[in-house]
Amino acid sequence: MKRSLLLIAPLIIATHLYAQLAPVPTFWDCSGNIPDGWIQVQTGTPGNLFYTSPDLYTSAPSSARLDNTGEYIQINIDDEPGLVSYNIKGSVGSGNWSGTFKTQWSINGNTWVDMRTITSLPSGSAPFLSLVDTPSALARYIRFFFSNKVSGSNVALDDIRINAPVPGPKQEIQVSFNNQKVTSGGAIWFNSPVGTPTVIAISVQNLGSDSVLTLGSGVFGGGISGDYDLLSVPQSVNPKSSADIRIRFTPSGSGTRQTIFTFSNNDADENPFTIILNGVGGNLATEPSANPTSINFSNIRAYSLRVGVKGNTADGYLVLRKLGSPVTDAPVDGKTYGKGEGIGASKVFYIGKDTSFLVQETHANLTYHFAVFPFNGIGAFTNYKQNSPLTASVTSANGKPSPTYYSGIDTSSPNFVNNLSALINNHKQIFYSNFKPTILDNFYARDTVAGGFTKVVNCEYSGQFVLYNPPFDFTAQNLSREHAFASSWMPTFGQPAHQDRYAYTDLFNLRLVNQNEVNSPRSNNTFADLKNQTSSFLLAKFGTDENGKPAFEPRDGIKGDVARSLMYMMVAYNRQPNKANNQPDAINSWALDSLVIPGIFPNPDEILSTRQKQAVLKKWHFQDLPDAEEIARNQYVFDQQNNRNPFIDFPDWACYIDFNKMAYIPKGCNATSIKEDNIKLNDITVLPNPFSDKFSLFAEAAANSVVQLLLLNVHGQVVYRAQENFIPGTNFVEINATHLPAGPYLLQLVTNNETYSKKLLKD
Repeated sequence: MKRSLLLIAPLIIATHLYAQLAPVPTFWDCSGNIPDGWIQVQTGTPGNLFYTSPDLYTSAPSSARLDNTGEYIQINIDDEPGLVSYNIKGSVGSGNWSGTFKTQWSINGNTWVDMRTITSLPSGSAPFLSLVDTPSALARYIRFFFSNKVSGSNVALDDIRINAPVPGPKQEIQVSFNNQKVTSGGAIWFNSPVGTPTVIAISVQNLGSDSVLTLGSGVFGGGISGDYDLLSVPQSVNPKSSADIRIRFTPSGSGTRQTIFTFSNNDADENPFTIILNGVGGNLATEPSANPTSINFSNIRAYSLRVGVKGNTADGYLVLRKLGSPVTDAPVDGKTYGKGEGIGASKVFYIGKDTSFLVQETHANLTYHFAVFPFNGIGAFTNYKQNSPLTASVTSANGKPSPTYYSGIDTSSPNFVNNLSALINNHKQIFYSNFKPTILDNFYARDTVAGGFTKVVNCEYSGQFVLYNPPFDFTAQNLSREHAFASSWMPTFGQPAHQDRYAYTDLFNLRLVNQNEVNSPRSNNTFADLKNQTSSFLLAKFGTDENGKPAFEPRDGIKGDVARSLMYMMVAYNRQPNKANNQPDAINSWALDSLVIPGIFPNPDEILSTRQKQAVLKKWHFQDLPDAEEIARNQYVFDQQNNRNPFIDFPDWACYIDFNKMAYIPKGCNATSIKEDNIKLNDITVLPNPFSDKFSLFAEAAANSVVQLLLLNVHGQVVYRAQENFIPGTNFVEINATHLPAGPYLLQLVTNNETYSKKLLKD
């Protein structure tokens, strides 16, 4: 029967479906997320992927860092390449750079041909070397390969570009569909109602300037070729001109009706030219017939893990993740999702065809559930297999220290504080300028699709959400690396090389916060529970403390983290080396009684302990104990700096230290052998209230005292009695009330001259 009805397809798409190819031309400034089709491979312990020092990049904010034998940057391109340009420089600790670095091309990604071999590079203050290499027209892979690293010599790469070939006088073919370039082996998508013919036009352009491009007749091969008719193929295309190949598609059934169309031509580099035709009968591609066969997890850490999927024959798969319970959500047919998008109570953590992918949004000792949905098609044609997806769960690492890390640290030893200081002071420096590539990109940043942005981070003090598209920029995003233990409190403040010292750059002390609304007004004010609030930004508060002094109060969920940052800094650097490259070690007391808050004229300097109360730090520490995120951050920083924050690993260790004097408290939270004295108690806090099984008492004492603890029920009967020896500062007592029935209670603290009462409720 003669078909007389011809329709234009309502939706047509040209693409390399989930092949992760880089279109030529392609460029990366070596910052932010790596482009599709590019990979950066590390062979050593995971570390910094970038350099951010100004002398080690040609365009801000960074360059790519290669620091081990076998590391490389590879680009899988979708078409014939032109010239390859890049900037390269050596990074050395001292002396001249040495090693071997190669640029290479490959047809298949397995066998490589050297374009250039480099055995010496400029370093130090010398400028980058700008180079240009010429790959073969047959190349579909380009690689920058550190083939031999010599100790102390690394490589910085920046502004890598693979140009399109410059058309010459010879014929040069370029194919497009719906105004989108199609490379040989690429796929195009279109649709038509079942039984209804549609004509598609594939444009063939001759980029050459004086030679005619000739085409042979095309053929359909494989698949459902009977649904296609070749209407016309131009025999020749003049220089700088184009003509159309016209194909009629009449789907005899619903779903994907794929075939391969091949035509010969006289462009030697792209003869024959092949296009995968994905015609769709109706509106959706064919649903995948089966799920992947397995899902596995590897490299499980407290802050990340790798997910692998096997046995998938579909065009791609979408992976949902949910915390704490199995995934019950599913994607909707005909909709394209972005990484970071929410579907019900779940979130899209991957979409594509790769066999494995990294999940970075992970916190310690939590169970994450995954569901994998295979799909066929692209865009509005996407058809997900929604029933009975492949599911699995994994529990992240607990983030605990190794059994040997704290060996030799004994809370019963008079040398406890000194030994702990020596242990955690011994660590690797991460430069302040490396905060972004080290911890922001790999720990703080999360995927999102909100407002057209792809990444989100939080201001830690206020809880503010900050959306951005990579690369991240501190100025553009109005964020800062805030020193929780203020830079001006440090003993080396005002001295040469202060900002180069380990204390200034320590990741345990740096917090990501809003610059103008939080960091700037916080200045070097102390932390306190405000008595008088004068302003706020979201959950961050500014005002004065109980003595009328300027103070800052962050959101409740970060108070313990802040306290542990300050306690860590005092222990890590007290009478220990505060190092800086090419500078003598600075060794000082970091006791609160020894430090000052610099005064602003005409105000004089003040001793830090008069303003930053250790009682507040210990109260916040126990009130907001380490959560899964902070434990994961502790482990992440350990993997970068090679040291830990002990107050995250062992919260009770804070009880053994008087931070005003950096002195040892032998009995910790349960100090004994204390002389009884008349006393006033302040800042009495009970948490949680209401409680279920147990509660914690915090009370600040001005001097040593014996305190009777009485818990009375609603009838005035004493149901709990204990005696505690309080010491100067914050005292902590945990009371187990599991055996008590629900209801109201009265807690009394009795000294020899005062009785203090707190109402409690057991739920």
